[in-house]
Amino acid sequence: MIDFDGTDDFINCGSSATIDNSFNSSASISFWLRTDASPGGGASFRLAGKADVSGLLFLLSDFGASSVSIRFRQSRATAVGDWRASNLSTGVFRHIVITYDGGSTSNDPIFYINGSSVATIEIGAPTGAISDDSASVFNIGQDGATEFTDGQMEDFRIFNRIITGDEAAILANGYRGPL
Repeated sequence: MIDFDGTDDFINCGSSATIDNSFNSSASISFWLRTDASPGGGASFRLAGKADVSGLLFLLSDFGASSVSIRFRQSRATAVGDWRASNLSTGVFRHIVITYDGGSTSNDPIFYINGSSVATIEIGAPTGAISDDSASVFNIGQDGATEFTDGQMEDFRIFNRIITGDEAAILANGYRGPL
C-alpha cells in the first residue's frame, strides 16, 4: 500500500509505449483507494494521469454535496470528455474500476465501485480526435505542481482492454493474480 500525504508524494511511472495513449482505444484502470480528506471547495485531487492536460486524468473531486466523486477525463482536440461517479465518503477503502472505449465520442466510461457498476454523470461531452499524450509522463498520486492525493492506494493496474463486470467483482473481492 502507498500512503500519499497530500502535499508532495507521488509515483512517476514515466512514459513508454505501454502507457502512452493507453485510453485512446479500449482500456481499463483498477485500484484500491482510501481518501483521508475531501479536496474541499470544488477542488480535485489528481489520483493518476498524464502530467499535463493533453491526456487522461483520474481525479477525486469535491462537488459540494458533502461527498466526493471519482472522475475520468479524456482530452480531445475540440472538447474534453469528463465523467464522474458520485457520493463516495472519505476514510473508507473501496475498489475502483473505470473502463473506457475511446474509439467513439459517443462512448461513456463505466465506473465500478466495489465490484458493482454505478451511475455515471457526464460533465462534458468529448468532441474531436483524442489528444496524443505520449510526450507526458504518467503519475500516480499527483498531476501538476500543486494537486496531490491525500490517502492510500493499492494494487494499481492498467489494462489494454475493457474489464467486464464479473472481472471487476473478482478484483473487488481481493483477487491479486492476472485476469
